[in-house]
Amino acid sequence: MRHLRDRLAMLFGVVAVSVVVPPLGYAIGGPFDGSITVVDTALAVSVFALGTVGAKRGLRRVDDPARRFRKGIEFAGLLAVAGIVPLVGFVATPTEGFVAALPFGVGFVLGLAAAFLVGYVADRAIVDRSRAETDSRLTWHAKRRPERGRVRLLQAATAVVAAGFVIRNALDGRPGMALLWVAIGGLQFVQDLSRLRRRQYEIIDAGLVTTFGHLPWDDFDGYQLTDDDLILYGNVWPFGTVAYDRESVDDLEAVVDALDRQLPRLEGDHDEPSPVDNFRQELFS
Repeated sequence: MRHLRDRLAMLFGVVAVSVVVPPLGYAIGGPFDGSITVVDTALAVSVFALGTVGAKRGLRRVDDPARRFRKGIEFAGLLAVAGIVPLVGFVATPTEGFVAALPFGVGFVLGLAAAFLVGYVADRAIVDRSRAETDSRLTWHAKRRPERGRVRLLQAATAVVAAGFVIRNALDGRPGMALLWVAIGGLQFVQDLSRLRRRQYEIIDAGLVTTFGHLPWDDFDGYQLTDDDLILYGNVWPFGTVAYDRESVDDLEAVVDALDRQLPRLEGDHDEPSPVDNFRQELFS
């Protein structure tokens, strides 16, 4: 537990640097001109140290930081804090160019990555505990089924809109915004490419372990096996309905037997969860 608190404290220190240093550096030294000074370095080191020490003291009062920060209001709050950085940048540097706004962009990316890592580190700690408490684990591989219907149309529309904004910003001489829209449009294709390879999954007593995190069985309403797919019906946004190509599932019979012990079999459609549903659930839980 001590090592977990130390890792989380350091990540909180990184979040502090990403949120505090860009606006404070702007207030002290003015717009960023492309060169990192001794003052900038000292400021970043000081904020990191203070943030880490403060977080470490605060985490001592938390009985189970892994469960507290793996998801929910606390985790969402960290992401929201990271999201403040570009808003401050838009206010502080609207006419001073791409270079002046660069620290705010870097701070946003750094803070967002650190916030996600807080959730990931906490989640891995839960997984390690659950594995130790599970008598028999089942590891299997499968391919995600390509998206269909409205989701596919939304992906295509997003890519087309992103391409339009890339062209517009490039012609207007705003390379930073053009790159942002390149990333947004490119994500649509990354999602499709990720479905071409088989991923590893693990069924334990506490839930389903994926590459990106641990989903407790309470996060699922059930599952369905069709002629083409193995479908898991999730109730937590953004992990709603997830369908796997049936032919790609390792030892399908063993996977179905394991799922039968944890989830009910369902038939028909399933209502997808929304962010509002999850916020309401966390708020009143």
